[in-house]
Amino acid sequence: MSNLYRTIKISASEKGIPYGVATLGENGKLDASQLPASVDTIIEVVNYAALPDPGVSGTIYVTVDDGKIFRWSGTIYIEISPTSLVIGEESGTAFDGLSGATNTSNISINATSIETLIEDLITKAYVAKIANYTLTEDEYQIECTANSFTITLPTSVGFAGKKYSIKNTGTGTITIDGNLTETIDGELTQTIVQWENLIIMANGANWIIL
Repeated sequence: MSNLYRTIKISASEKGIPYGVATLGENGKLDASQLPASVDTIIEVVNYAALPDPGVSGTIYVTVDDGKIFRWSGTIYIEISPTSLVIGEESGTAFDGLSGATNTSNISINATSIETLIEDLITKAYVAKIANYTLTEDEYQIECTANSFTITLPTSVGFAGKKYSIKNTGTGTITIDGNLTETIDGELTQTIVQWENLIIMANGANWIIL
């Protein structure tokens, strides 16, 4: 029996080395250093910034602050958390659908305001008149500088949204006349005296005062 034992005994130099024999710890179990990383190595760090760079392939890393789980790919950390979807509006989070719907509504509501702002920033066509005149599509601000006369509007049909601003700086009375039977706030004509200004808009059928 003793000869057999001497035949199969393992040299101490073969223990705990590559291609050798694993050793037991004081508890009678294999030491963690001799197990594959994927079996036993889980490292907890305070947060993502505390992850070692580089990491160790096969090692599982847990960030304590948010409970996320990562592995080292060889160049970067890849999250492998079972559930990693976080709702928010910061980098690395998913956008809340309700917030998206609210934003869409706000954009729609503000579209008219933006259009008005852009229109106000653009220099608008100006003409000065002292006698009867029919407005064209390209004009906006009409200053009536003298005399009493009539400003005739073009048709509102197919012209919805078009605006005119008519200012009387002369001493006469200016009559604004809708095209044929088209009305201005329900009336065929409107008048303005000195220093009055009338802003009107086409609605596709008639004209309205703003």
